[in-house]
Amino acid sequence: EMMSRLDSQFRSLDRLIAIDRAILATSPRGLRVEDAFLEAFAELYPSGSVLLAIAAETELSVHALGRSGETRRSTVFPLGEQDRRWIANQVESRRILRERVPESHREVLGVRTELFLFPLIAAGVTYGFAVAVDPEPIALLPERRLWAEQACTQIAAALHGARLRADNERLLDFDPSSGLPNRARFLRELEAVLERTRISEGVCALMWISLDGLERIRDNVDIDAAQATFQRLAGSLDSIPGVIVGRVHVAELAVLCEAPAAPAALELARRAWAAVRDASAREEGSHLLTVHAGVAVAPIDADLASELLDRAEAALRHAKESREAA
Repeated sequence: EMMSRLDSQFRSLDRLIAIDRAILATSPRGLRVEDAFLEAFAELYPSGSVLLAIAAETELSVHALGRSGETRRSTVFPLGEQDRRWIANQVESRRILRERVPESHREVLGVRTELFLFPLIAAGVTYGFAVAVDPEPIALLPERRLWAEQACTQIAAALHGARLRADNERLLDFDPSSGLPNRARFLRELEAVLERTRISEGVCALMWISLDGLERIRDNVDIDAAQATFQRLAGSLDSIPGVIVGRVHVAELAVLCEAPAAPAALELARRAWAAVRDASAREEGSHLLTVHAGVAVAPIDADLASELLDRAEAALRHAKESREAA
């Protein structure tokens, strides 16, 4: 019996190492993390099916391995508010009877009588859970539970690391207050659009919009009011399909309008201009803004990103000077 248990422990250790290898693997040919985890989990609970459920904001991804060890499936299910609360409340491994599982989860998990649940927790956040569905009581030995918790800790740490990396990448590419692409990200978007238009022989209109008065709101009222005003103005562009909007300066927006021909691209630019102009006119009192815009069209005005930017900014300066002269 002792030799059997030692053999089981060594096999479990090999599986845990396989999970680490899968997490660290960078090659697309490497073993998927979900597969490595399910194989380790099935080693611990061979009498029942095993699942790995990873929660996102609006969906639950369930990866399952059947009792035979051969039947695999991966399915995505919608995740409601009640489901998210239930997942967040799972803070320790435990046995749960079918009746205590949310009804929406019972069919998803395929539980008939009970399950043994192991939450995926890292930095105080529950990222999902692993379950052994309807396992035999003999499979719930203390050492099996300990190994399962260690495997879940590995997966949770990997999910937490992925979230931190995604957050860091978002900080590098997006303006934190508005959620719009920042200047660096917008310029990359511009390069990509110009490349597409060269291939398709289409047209790209670049509109540069200055929100004059926004910095005055920030200095004389407060930063929150300035941010709220900017978000309302930027949000006015949400209803225009096919445009890419970026925050390229504290008080400047840039809009890319891609279309098969110049008239269609300029029509998108006109709609964007009208939306921002009308939104700025609705700002009252000290929040009243003056908006100016300049437009340059590729490949008519320029076909390189740097040159197109220069043309759009020159058009913006001309618009401001013309208004002041008038």
